[in-house]
Formats: sequence, structure tokens, C-alpha cells
Amino acid sequence: MATATTADMPDTKTAPVLVRERRSPRVMQKDFCLEYGGFAHNVWSATLAEEFTLEDALKEDFWAHVSLGRERSIRPDDIIQVRSRDHTLFAELYVRDSGPAYARVELLRVKEWGQRVPVDADAPLTIRWNLGLRKHEVQRKSDGVVMFTAALKEDAAAWLADHVRAMSVAA
Repeated sequence: MATATTADMPDTKTAPVLVRERRSPRVMQKDFCLEYGGFAHNVWSATLAEEFTLEDALKEDFWAHVSLGRERSIRPDDIIQVRSRDHTLFAELYVRDSGPAYARVELLRVKEWGQRVPVDADAPLTIRWNLGLRKHEVQRKSDGVVMFTAALKEDAAAWLADHVRAMSVAA
């Protein structure tokens, strides 16, 4: 058995110093989260009206009415999925910065199918979107009778052009 001497005893006048090991750097909890259902970022969906183009959607003020600079509005790191009503365009935009009445977005990816179909204003028929059926309808302007329905606007426009051509040949 070893005996302790006064030389081996620590000085009681000074407090003991605890030496901690240095840990390797790690991400802080506030900077790390599991992405699910809008916790880390939101995914928004926007349908472009026929008068708007993708270039319009890339402008900061295009998102002014939905970028309020508070909760439940567009914020940085959000994704906006943009679709055209006639199913010819799909794009994803990344929100780099936002605040009251603006959102700075960058184009992530874009896919276009066919051409946007212009409708002749003088034609006796018109193409309209039926929300309940989720299809495009060719409708006669004079009495509103639906002549044809199609999922794609380009199919409805092709039918309309064929029908107008057939009507002009028969006359």
C-alpha cells in the first residue's frame, strides 16, 4: 500500500482545471433537418394562363402577390413547379431570394411539348378548358354546344382546323 505525502497532495488553493478533448466539427442541429412535406422547403405549383410565358415567370415581380415575406408564402430554397394550362410546358424554378412583393427565381429544368396553339378569334368555334372534365372542349360560339373534347389542346385545335376545313369544302 502506497502512502501519500504532502508533496503528492494537490494544492487546495487552486481549482482543478478540466481539459476537454477537441471533437471533430459537426453540423449544428439547426442547420440539419429531415426534408418532408414542407418542413425544410415548400414545393409550390403554378399554372400559367395562356397569356403568360415562362419568361414572364422568371421575372421577380411575377410572384409579388404570393411572396409576402412571411409564413405561408414563397421563401428561399422553395421549388415552384410551373405548368401551362394547355399541357405544353413544365418547368421547375428554384427560389434564391424572396421578400415582400418579390421572389428571385432560377430555372432548374424545363420540358416543352409541341407548340402553344393560337385560336383564331374569327372562327365560329372556340376552345375552352372544362375544369370539371379536366379536358379541352371545342365549343360552338353561337349556341355553346360542345362539339369535341380532348385532353390536349393541340388535339382539340387539330380537330377544330379539320372541321373548319371540311365545312369550307362542303360549302
